[in-house]
Amino acid sequence: MTIVDQALAVARSGYSVFPTQNKMPVHSNASLGVKRGEGGFHIATTDPDRIRELFSHERATEIAVPCGPSFGCNIITVDVDLYKDPALVGWINDNAEHLEGTLVHETRSGGVHYIFQHPASEIKLPATLREGVDLKGHGGYICFPPTEGYKARNKKKPLPFPLELLKNAQIARGGTGSLTTGSGFNQASDEALIQRIVSASEIYPSLRTLSMRLPTRRMEDGNLYNQDQMVKVLQDIMNDSVAADEGHGRHEDWSQRYGSIEHLISTALDKTTGLGNDLSDTELSAMMQGQSFIDTQKVLAEAALAAKKPGVQPEVSQKSIEAQIEILEAAQVQTNILNIDGSALLSGGPSLFDCVSANSLINENIPPISYVVPGWLPRGALFSLAGTSNVGKTRWLCAFAALGSCGRLDLMGLPKADPFTIMLVCNEERVDDLCRRLLSVFKQYNIKDSGNIYIRGKDKGMTRIIGMNEIGQPEIDTKNIAALAFEAKQAKADVMAFDPYTTLSEGMDENSAQSASMMTKGMLLLSVAANDCATGHLHHTPKGARTDDKAFYRADQLGWRGSSGIYSALDVGWTISPYWPNNKEQRKAWKAAYVEQNLSRWVVLDVGKLREGTPPPPVVMELVGQDIGNGQEIGVLRLSNPQEAENSILGGAIDAIQVAGICDALYKHFDYADGISLNKAHKKLVDDPMCSWPGVGNKLQSGSKTEEVKAMFEGGVYFSEGKVTIKEKGFTIAKQ
Repeated sequence: MTIVDQALAVARSGYSVFPTQNKMPVHSNASLGVKRGEGGFHIATTDPDRIRELFSHERATEIAVPCGPSFGCNIITVDVDLYKDPALVGWINDNAEHLEGTLVHETRSGGVHYIFQHPASEIKLPATLREGVDLKGHGGYICFPPTEGYKARNKKKPLPFPLELLKNAQIARGGTGSLTTGSGFNQASDEALIQRIVSASEIYPSLRTLSMRLPTRRMEDGNLYNQDQMVKVLQDIMNDSVAADEGHGRHEDWSQRYGSIEHLISTALDKTTGLGNDLSDTELSAMMQGQSFIDTQKVLAEAALAAKKPGVQPEVSQKSIEAQIEILEAAQVQTNILNIDGSALLSGGPSLFDCVSANSLINENIPPISYVVPGWLPRGALFSLAGTSNVGKTRWLCAFAALGSCGRLDLMGLPKADPFTIMLVCNEERVDDLCRRLLSVFKQYNIKDSGNIYIRGKDKGMTRIIGMNEIGQPEIDTKNIAALAFEAKQAKADVMAFDPYTTLSEGMDENSAQSASMMTKGMLLLSVAANDCATGHLHHTPKGARTDDKAFYRADQLGWRGSSGIYSALDVGWTISPYWPNNKEQRKAWKAAYVEQNLSRWVVLDVGKLREGTPPPPVVMELVGQDIGNGQEIGVLRLSNPQEAENSILGGAIDAIQVAGICDALYKHFDYADGISLNKAHKKLVDDPMCSWPGVGNKLQSGSKTEEVKAMFEGGVYFSEGKVTIKEKGFTIAKQ
């Protein structure tokens, strides 16, 4: 089904729809030919012809449905951001009786939408019920399945909104449960609310709270505001917001909220008119005493100093720079003047630079680099493992975690290191999947005891470093980073690895240098906050290989898909690639047998970037099946070597390990150029305990054993020094 067909299906269910991309409307006001405040969610419709027109836009990728009583569908959404705070599961359980039975959707970010009938103008709705639980009412909108990433848990009709949720939320804040004072914004001063609007930090909740206050306020002459005057007060405040500028990141949100002012004032007047109004005691007292509304112009002037509008700034003159220098110089002089208590009267602050010299560096003990893995992974490093899809990145990461936790990285060909604590955050694997892969490593390498490994799978919710704000713009998710850092500090983690890179942000372009920079900053913030925990991610190579050579991206900066800023930011970068022999003839044979003999099971790990030190040699591994019990076999990476991999193409009845042993024995026992007879080789090799040479006795038996040896060397047996073959005449073994 096309996006048009999907949108039509949602509309037939009774929901007005409009198109978005990355949660932002795809149609501008200019393209629609409408005034400011009339576009965005206001164009939502159930008309089939209009839907076909709107969703034919090339950027229409999402089906958005507006909330509120003004669009026919009359819904309100309880938006639970589970991915931000796993503790919200407890809140859902505590309120299950109020949440169950209504329409429920799962969101792309790992959250949940509980969709109810909007209570219209019966009550005053807060913007949030608690941290991580938002209410999307009039002016808000949500994406509907079958939009990619959104899934309907059921097909139920929205139930009436449970007012108990508002009461519970208000009580949790220390209130009485009164529905008229349920918003946390009600405790903020008028000045604070205006400043939030001007700085664009909290536009809609502040605007709505002010609209509810205006009917209780009087002008300076003591008269109540009329409806038009109230609308103008809010419009003046909004016009002074930084988001009023079309170039501001929240301008679209500002535009939508500006268009809702008349509705907000009308709703406020409905609630505060007549004997049956629901005013709080505080509001009634203010009205009876003739309390005036605050001096908006004064507040706006102060707010303008704290939040300058974006745009072209005046050119900085040389004189202004010199004036700043004079201020700093004066501050430096004043530091010698002390207060009575001995503290500095004025300080210019610490220097931006550290001062060193040859003498200081020679005579001071500069601490050595602190490593998690000696010479391979420094503490606090930003690292990444890049590889093609299905090459074994996650399996390698599980092996690294399992063997690193018990101090046996040498078993997978890495430098030996003390046991360390690692945290795995996998957005494409479930917890059980990770447990099985870790167990397969322990079984493969006969590990029966290890340190703790902390794992988080997708069934615990998707983890983000970059999230989307309320207007669909990417921002560093500081709350989630703080939660991750807290967990890392509790666990005393040395390493935190994310799998994969592409799932750590929403709505970002990995080809954008700006996006890469934002992700790097988020990772560094996490690393420092977690006591210099080495932090990194698994990433993909470019989708289209530039050659048909499967080893093209080995140890190469081009192995990281997207912006070059991803690779540039790394302290350590590794690549894992399909193994590909260096020998030209062997490559040819390898390519021919690649699919038939499942040669993709051989992979190689290379160091593609290391800021300090000498990169260690490549590590060849083979993906093998490991029995973990209960009839389950799980793939695991086993340490190998190039010779074993290259000899595997012999296949058939010849065991690869056996062949590799014979190669080593030939190299050890014989110094030959042109070759030696088969019988002479036999006399030496048949008694070598490290070599599984076919045949018994002092003479090579004729018949099947001779033919077996001949077949073994027909295509050449490859080892580190070259290739061993059979010359047909006289059955001579020769080295090339």
